[in-house]
Amino acid sequence: FMFSRNGLSIVLLASRVPRVLTYTLLPAYSATYTYPSRQILMASSKAMRNPNNLPTKVCVVCNRPFTWRKKWERCWDEVTTCSKRCNAERKKRTRDGAGSDLEEGAAPIATGVDEAKRAAKKEAKAERRAIRAGRADASIGQKQCSQCSRSVDLLVRCQIDATNQWKFVCGACWKLPTVAGGVVDGSGDNPHYRYGGLWKNLRKQRPVKEEVEADMSRATLDLTGLDIA
Repeated sequence: FMFSRNGLSIVLLASRVPRVLTYTLLPAYSATYTYPSRQILMASSKAMRNPNNLPTKVCVVCNRPFTWRKKWERCWDEVTTCSKRCNAERKKRTRDGAGSDLEEGAAPIATGVDEAKRAAKKEAKAERRAIRAGRADASIGQKQCSQCSRSVDLLVRCQIDATNQWKFVCGACWKLPTVAGGVVDGSGDNPHYRYGGLWKNLRKQRPVKEEVEADMSRATLDLTGLDIA
């Protein structure tokens, strides 16, 4: 298109770029001109969109700014990298730095907390091995009675006073008139009594002989149930 303004003829050139319409003003007497390049201009790599004015930080690995995200809601103060890739790079640098320190002769720093954690892990593993082998203490997994404080493998869950709090009582205490009188729904002497089920020690230890006998009895029942012609 051509039009005149203040005695100067102007040529208006329109060039369609994908999704963008750009215009260029050139003098009419210009003998040579170039058409706009068909190239989409991208934003600068240093530019960062933050329309909601979210908190920002600078990544310690790539030195690029990044904004707050929902997944960092509870740990935003500890976040130092913008992505998983940068976080992996940071960890790699930390490991490489620790390795170089050890090569130079620096002794690793052992804290009391780490030693305590290792000791607790070893103790837990030893306990699990003993349970599997049937050599664990018979009191493992037991719970105390709220009345006599005796540790047993079977307790009755019930309410026995005006506080309406659930308590665990052993069989001997459950048979007392002040608790339930040995009746599931209560003997009537205790108006606050309310039955709430049984608690069993699922980690109860049985001697190896009893385990073998139980396995043999189960195997016998399985063979009895088979119809062998």
